[in-house]
Amino acid sequence: MPGQSKKDLIVFFNPSSVTQVVTPKIYDFVPADEIGELRFFEDAGWQFSASRWILFSKESFELLPKEEKVFPFTILVPEEAEPGSHYAAVFGEAKSAQEGEAQDQVKVKVYVGAGTLFLINVPDVLEKRSSYSGHTVSFQIRGLKEHRLTQILSRLTQIIQMPIGLVGSKPLTFIARFKNTGNFYQKPEGKIEVFNLLGKKTDELLLKKQRVLPGAIIQFKASWEPKFLLGPYLATLRFSYGRENNLTTESSLKFIAFSALPLSLLLGVVLLVLGILFYQKRKKT
Repeated sequence: MPGQSKKDLIVFFNPSSVTQVVTPKIYDFVPADEIGELRFFEDAGWQFSASRWILFSKESFELLPKEEKVFPFTILVPEEAEPGSHYAAVFGEAKSAQEGEAQDQVKVKVYVGAGTLFLINVPDVLEKRSSYSGHTVSFQIRGLKEHRLTQILSRLTQIIQMPIGLVGSKPLTFIARFKNTGNFYQKPEGKIEVFNLLGKKTDELLLKKQRVLPGAIIQFKASWEPKFLLGPYLATLRFSYGRENNLTTESSLKFIAFSALPLSLLLGVVLLVLGILFYQKRKKT
């Protein structure tokens, strides 16, 4: 809550054989890409910053070789804090106590040396300025291989605008991109269902949960190894998001895929699929 404070502890560990002087360093961070990498800044002072809220009781302290030490800190949320998620990171900067030379960032039990992330949610008492919102930016399938016949089929059915290809020895990959348009960080749950031409569900894939910061776009990937594919398919994507993942956004993807077949048999299948597609189009018109 704005105006409140919380005390907590971090455990630092010195893995080296010399005494180190450790100085906690606090940074703001922003998403650097769509796969979860972060970019760190000193006192960025932007909307979701929290580096100024984290206070340490000491500027630095000594760690003996192989020693662990508990270091207290306080999180102080200012009265004027904007509702939403605010975040910062703490690193441990180490110098040799004997020589005063900078060393690698000190490793700690809670990985402060690699960056401990602080995610602080500031609730909106009036419930006017906070939001959990998001949507699917894109939904694709990758890994379909081109073949002379699939290229011909692709040109003939260009108006359908769907991916067409052969399935090779490597798995196919579904890639879904989710954007957090709210002001709280979220961990969406995603599910992909695949249906054949007859509408029968042939497979179901779950997407691994990932943290999506406000304003960020994150890629969710699912590897798919179907046993046999023949003809048109429909893949549906459903993201559940929000504070309790009770909101949903849906998307779909149509594609044509064939498992590896003898060339003559593949030609027959292509002609069959063409006949079905044009029949359906003619029926609609």
